[in-house]
Amino acid sequence: MATDAAGDLPPAKRLKSSCVPPSPIAVLEDEYCWTHAPLVDVYVAKVGHKSFIGSTMNTLKTVLPMADSMAHLKRVRGDEIVLAPVASISRDDCIRLMSSRLPHLQPTLATCQVPAVAPKTRAQHLDATAYWPCNFHPVKPIERLLAGEFFDVEELQAQRRRMQLAVEAAREKQSPVAAVVINPRTDAVVAVAVDERRQNPSHHAVMLCLEKVAEVQRILFRDGKLGSRPAGGLAAEAQPSVDDDSADGGVRSSSGDDELPYLCTGFDLYVTREPCIMCAMALVHSRVRRVFYGCCTEQGALGSKCKLHRQRQLNHRYLAFKKLMEEECRTLEAFDS
Repeated sequence: MATDAAGDLPPAKRLKSSCVPPSPIAVLEDEYCWTHAPLVDVYVAKVGHKSFIGSTMNTLKTVLPMADSMAHLKRVRGDEIVLAPVASISRDDCIRLMSSRLPHLQPTLATCQVPAVAPKTRAQHLDATAYWPCNFHPVKPIERLLAGEFFDVEELQAQRRRMQLAVEAAREKQSPVAAVVINPRTDAVVAVAVDERRQNPSHHAVMLCLEKVAEVQRILFRDGKLGSRPAGGLAAEAQPSVDDDSADGGVRSSSGDDELPYLCTGFDLYVTREPCIMCAMALVHSRVRRVFYGCCTEQGALGSKCKLHRQRQLNHRYLAFKKLMEEECRTLEAFDS
């Protein structure tokens, strides 16, 4: 299931069995993660009769238009109407405006706490509407990600199989971290690397794995096994596809003209430990599709210290999933020096 550079999500597949391996946890933007709505104080007044709500609302659009930041609120609840945030107008000015321009409102002005931000999930919407009615448009892929229902059984099993390759590579080399790049369309292993920071502080497993992907592509291009490299790399967004029997490590594209994909375009990375900021940014530049990791770390950049992979300022974003085979990955900490 691919995502484009803007992070759009594909439809989920139906689960095919009740015996489902544990799903990795999606690391989403903070806006999807709050559980209790931040609140803001607003002025609220009651209309004398519900038949006056329509005309009062039309007047409010002119004299007290709703700020864009409050557009998620429904302005009316029963016979109550939100006038303005307390921070935007003084109480005396609001009362004067009511008496001069809003004659159908009762003279009593009250304050009320309402959600300060728009709810993005069903759970958030349920919490927010306990304070005040809100507009809400669910995003089905996000709901499936949060519910752990984004992947079918075969995908979950494949994810564990691929992470097991990384765990075994780390154990074989007695390294605390290992990474594997996979072409998910063919299940081909593109590159495997382990942490070598004992020899060089910059030799993180992820960095070495990306270096190996680039080296495989360089060799294939040099030897004439692939026709061309996309101009500047940035134009290559074709989804990779290879024959299982090919000897290119799974890096051919599906465009039909033997072009190389740009580094990790369309590929998934499995790593036993959460990538740091350096590695997470390298994954942005490599155009990786998804990252799965086992253990969270204090300095991790995909959920712990920050969520670099979902920064809207970047020209590429990818999905990240945590706690895949977490217990098995944590045993590798024994190899930390």
